[in-house]
Amino acid sequence: MKELIYVRKQSAVLSQRVTILEKNKIKQDQIIKEKDKIIRQKDLIIKEQEKIIEKLTLQVEELRGIVFKSKRKKSKNPVNKEVKSKKKRTKDSYKRAIPKESEITKTIEHKIDKCPDCNTKLTNKEETEFYIEDIKLPTKDDKLKMVEKHIVEKGYCRNCKKYHTAIKLPSTKVVIGKNIKMYVTYLTILLRSSYTQIIKLFKDTYNIKLSEGEIGNILNTEAQSLKPEYERLKEDIRNQRGIHMDETPYKVYNGKLGNYAWIMTGTDNSNVVFDIGKSRGRGVAKKLLGGKKLIGISDDYNAYSKLFKDHQLCWAHPHRKLRDLANSDKLSEDIKKHCKKVYIEFKELYNDTQKILDTTNSVKEMLKHENELKDKLIKISQIHKKDPDKLVNIKKGLLRNTDKYFTCLHYEGIPLDNNKAERGLRHLVLKRKVSFGTGTQKGADRLSVLMSVLLSLWNRNPDMFFQEYVELK
Repeated sequence: MKELIYVRKQSAVLSQRVTILEKNKIKQDQIIKEKDKIIRQKDLIIKEQEKIIEKLTLQVEELRGIVFKSKRKKSKNPVNKEVKSKKKRTKDSYKRAIPKESEITKTIEHKIDKCPDCNTKLTNKEETEFYIEDIKLPTKDDKLKMVEKHIVEKGYCRNCKKYHTAIKLPSTKVVIGKNIKMYVTYLTILLRSSYTQIIKLFKDTYNIKLSEGEIGNILNTEAQSLKPEYERLKEDIRNQRGIHMDETPYKVYNGKLGNYAWIMTGTDNSNVVFDIGKSRGRGVAKKLLGGKKLIGISDDYNAYSKLFKDHQLCWAHPHRKLRDLANSDKLSEDIKKHCKKVYIEFKELYNDTQKILDTTNSVKEMLKHENELKDKLIKISQIHKKDPDKLVNIKKGLLRNTDKYFTCLHYEGIPLDNNKAERGLRHLVLKRKVSFGTGTQKGADRLSVLMSVLLSLWNRNPDMFFQEYVELK
């Protein structure tokens, strides 16, 4: 009996232990499940963080490229590296060109009759020639300055009861001549010289003292006289087959309208128009277009949407972005390889489209290729699991605007990129680096006129620049 009671007690204890173990097992299973859930959540967080890190590192790389262009690391194996066959230069190409007959200002003859060594008379004489190109330097007596003294007669009219002069007299005894005004404008705009440099040049070369106030007045006067030409340039560009537009930051320190500069240039000639010290809003572009609906070439900035009669988006922008991704050192090898593949496919399509524009003579012929080219672009733009966020955004933009990348096939003379406007802005960007912007809105308006007119003159024919400038005035 005692043994039976003992066995039952042991059995109860064992049963109790089993129950405790089962409860513990359930608790452990729950803990494991909860920990698995936490691990999965952490994995998701880590993946998101990796995406954010990738995105930020690409942005930092892009910003470093903008700020430290000269110090940007070059990729070890750049995708877009093309081996260009160098044309063999002739020996004459390293020598200065022989001046035209009309350029020769002085001819000096050097005669020889006898041998300088033994004094024997020379026979079979021949002539050879060479040229010395030089400039006249200022001396103490000649500072290359011209001074005209004007003696003006005046007389009294008894009938009108007032004095009359032979010509209109200036407000001061000494005035600055038109050539100085034109040269100051040329130095400021085309050579991007500072006021200090201009003052120094005129003092050292011409013995003419100029002040910063006088330079400012000269630029104001010149801008005022060139304003009609500025308006004419606008109309000229508006009447061309297509219009390139772009914008860039340009600081106006005491301005109230904005800190951007806009450019407008046409497809048919090299005239340019700038509008400096404005906002980045659509209204500025609309005003430049003069209310006309034209065929526009620009980047994918939202202000240009619905602004034109028809819109050609620039291929060079996505091309550059894809190239930078393909050459990025911030991506893993696998992702980078994938980006290179996308870049090469886009580049080939870019070249094929350009080839069609270059070799096809009519719109009808160009349109035969449109569907095939569009299908290729859509295929390239399909989202892939290996796409980094930056590539996803580029592809979404290409898919969203596929039709706008092929507007060039619908019209003659419409290019597929906006490089002309970007090249036009380059001169202003370099000036911005030297001057850091302008002080007032008045200075920005003045710069808009001078930059537009002088660069248009220079682009047409650099050799005739001063002559055409004189004729214009």
